[in-house]
Amino acid sequence: MIKRSYTAFTLLAIAILSLVVVSAKLSFIPSELTGTVKQGDSLTINFIAKSNYQGQNKSMHPFIVTGHSFTNLTSGSNIILDSNQKISGLPSQFDEDKNVSLTYTVTVPDTTPVGEYSGNLTISGKYVSASKGVLPIKIIVTQKDVNPKKTFCSNGTHGTLEITDLNIDNLGEGKDDEWEPLDNIEIEVDVKNTARQEDVRNVMVEIKITDENGVDVTSDFDIEDESIDLGRIKDRDTETAKFVIKELPADIEEGKYRLYFKAYSEDDEDSQCVDNSRRFSNTDYELIDYVREEDQAVIVRDVDLEDKIVVSCGQKNVPISFPVYNIGIDKEKKVLVNLYNKELGIDSYEFLENLRSGKKKMVDFFVNIPEDAKEGKYHLKIYTFYDYDKGDELDETSYEQNSRDDLERDFIKTLEVIGCGIEAPSIGASLVSESATVGSPLEVKITVKNNGKDAEFSFSLKDFDSWAKLESIKPEKLEIKKGETATVMVTLTPNESGVRSFKFVASAGDEEFNQPISVNVRESEQQQKDLVTGASISEVLKSKKTTYFLIAAIVILVIVIIALIASRSGHQEE
Repeated sequence: MIKRSYTAFTLLAIAILSLVVVSAKLSFIPSELTGTVKQGDSLTINFIAKSNYQGQNKSMHPFIVTGHSFTNLTSGSNIILDSNQKISGLPSQFDEDKNVSLTYTVTVPDTTPVGEYSGNLTISGKYVSASKGVLPIKIIVTQKDVNPKKTFCSNGTHGTLEITDLNIDNLGEGKDDEWEPLDNIEIEVDVKNTARQEDVRNVMVEIKITDENGVDVTSDFDIEDESIDLGRIKDRDTETAKFVIKELPADIEEGKYRLYFKAYSEDDEDSQCVDNSRRFSNTDYELIDYVREEDQAVIVRDVDLEDKIVVSCGQKNVPISFPVYNIGIDKEKKVLVNLYNKELGIDSYEFLENLRSGKKKMVDFFVNIPEDAKEGKYHLKIYTFYDYDKGDELDETSYEQNSRDDLERDFIKTLEVIGCGIEAPSIGASLVSESATVGSPLEVKITVKNNGKDAEFSFSLKDFDSWAKLESIKPEKLEIKKGETATVMVTLTPNESGVRSFKFVASAGDEEFNQPISVNVRESEQQQKDLVTGASISEVLKSKKTTYFLIAAIVILVIVIIALIASRSGHQEE
C-alpha cells in the first residue's frame, strides 16, 4: 500500500514539476509605458516585448499570440477610451529570447481634461496552457497651446459653409488610415451651405498635408489636384470635392501625417471659410500613418510608365528611362533591372548600386528597333532583381529575390512602332514592241526592285485612258523579297499618235509608288500612206487635220486666182 502511494506521489510531483518548467510569460522593456501629450495630439512610444520560457527545448515552445486588449485610461472619473489606443508590429508568435520591437499609440481628444491617466495593455497567448503579458501605461495629458493657433483659413472659420463628412478610401494594399507605397487613395470631402436663403458662389476646397513637425509636404504626395472648384452651393445643399492620389510615392518618409482641409469662397475667404469638422479625427485635421514594406521590395511605379514611346522601324538607340524604387526597409547594395520583349528582340540589363530604403534611382536603356518590325503596340516587360548575394551583378542568379517571383507584379512600358512603310522600290521600263503604233499592241517591260523588307506588291496603271486601251498587266500581284527584282509586262493599244505618257503604280500595304513612263506613238502605216499618195476625197476628209489643210489650200488658191484676174483687167484698160 505504501509502495503504491509513493508511486502515485512521485508521478504527481513529476507532473507538477513539468508544468512549472514550461510556465512562461512576456516581459517588456521598459516595464511601464510613460509619456506626456497635449490635448488634441497623439503620443507614440516604442517598446520591446520578449518571451521568457523557462523550460528546455525552447525552439519547440514559441509564445503563440491569441489577442491583445487595452483598458480605458482613467484619471479619476475622466477616461481616454481603449478605442483611442493601438499597437503596431505585433507578431503572430514570440520566439524564445528574441526581442520584438512594438509601437504604442494613443490619440487624445482635445476635450480631454488635463491629468495623469493610467491603464494596461494585455497581450494574450499560450504555451502549454494559457498565458499573457500585462504592460502598465501611464500618460500625462497637458493643456493645449493657449495662444491662438494658425489655421488653414486665413482669418479663421467664418460664414455658413460646413464640412459635414470626410471619407478616405484606400484602393491599394494599405488601410484607409494606414497608407503604403503605391497605394491609390481617394478622399471625398462633403461641404454644406447651411444658410437658408443665400447661395455661396465660387466655392473652393483645398487639401494640405504636413508631417509631425508641421512642415508642409503636400507636394510629396503627388495629389492630382490640390484645389477643387465646387462652383456655387445653393442654400441647404451639399457638394463633394474628390482628391485623388493615383500612386503614393515610395520615397516618402515613414511616420504620421496630418491632412488639413478648407472650404471657402474665392470671392471673400475672410467671411466664408471653414477648416475644421467633427468628422476629422482631431477636429482640425485627419491623422494618417505612412508605412513601408518590412520585407525587401524593389519596384517601378505604374505612373512612371504611363507615357507611350513612339518609334519607327529600324530606329537605333531609342532611350527608355524610368525611376526604380526601394520600398523595403533595407538598403539594396545592388539592383538588376531587365527590359524584355520577345517580338522586338529586346533583352537588356542595367544595374544600380546602393539604393537606399525609400529612395529611387533612374535607370536608362537604349534599344534598337528591327528593320522588319510590324507596326503596332508592344508591351516591354520590366523585372527587378534585388537582395544581392554574390557573383556577376549582371547575372540574375546573383540575386536572391525578384519582382516576378517574390512580388508577383508586372511592370509594363508601352512602345508603339509606326512609320514602317515599304522603302520606295526602283522601277525601270523598256519597250518590247519594235515600235509604238496607233492600233497595234504596245508591250512594255517594267522591272521592280524591292529596296525594303519582304512585301507583296500589286500593280496598276494611271493616266492612260485618253490615248490607249489597257489590254493586260501580268502579273497583277507578286511577292518580292528584299533586294530582289521582279518583271511586270504591260500591254496597251494606242488610239492616238504623238508623245504619250502613263503612270505605272506599284502598291504595298498602304504605300503607293508611281513611276511616269513616256512613249512616242507613231501613226499607223495606212495613215502614213494617205499623206504620201493621196486618197479619195471622202477618205481624206475623214481626218480632221487633213480637212483643215485642204480648206486652207483652197482658200489660198482662190486668192491667187482673184489676184491674177485683177491683174489682167488692169492691163486691158491701159
